[in-house]
Amino acid sequence: CRDYGLLAAVSGEYKGRVILPYTVGRNVVSWTGRAIGESSLRYFDLSKEASIVSPKNTLYNFNCTRRGGKVLLVCEGPFDAIKLDFYSKKHGIRSVALSTNSITDEQTYLLEEVSVNFERVLMVMDNGNSVGVIDSMKLKEKLAQIHNIGFTNVPIQFKDGGEMPPKAVDNFVRGLL
Repeated sequence: CRDYGLLAAVSGEYKGRVILPYTVGRNVVSWTGRAIGESSLRYFDLSKEASIVSPKNTLYNFNCTRRGGKVLLVCEGPFDAIKLDFYSKKHGIRSVALSTNSITDEQTYLLEEVSVNFERVLMVMDNGNSVGVIDSMKLKEKLAQIHNIGFTNVPIQFKDGGEMPPKAVDNFVRGLL
């Protein structure tokens, strides 16, 4: 919780959610609330009007990109990024999230900017995504200017990085090195 600034909402509009802050430098620019229990809405973002920067115009865990490393993993969701980042940073592998399975121009520019801090940048999209092929083609087109970009999947038995147990994350990232 301390590493990622996580909070829990016990009352109010975000009740029953883990609060995931989006930070740039020392500034919280927005947040999203992830439902812990049953909910019709899994993620609930702070409104664009109330955000300094909307979650879709930045990357979750963006601050980890400044120091660089061997590989930057770009996931769909913040929970995926937290799980992969926490267990892989000891290997020089860091993780950020797009907050959906698509990418905005602003996120593309951010990835292009920080790609020089890493030997490789790998897009890690969720398994079982019915529009995955189309999304993958769109992503490849948008990210073509990043010279060290690549694509990979988590092992097929897992839906996404957030579902992987620690040992599976360790095996996965070791395979990337």
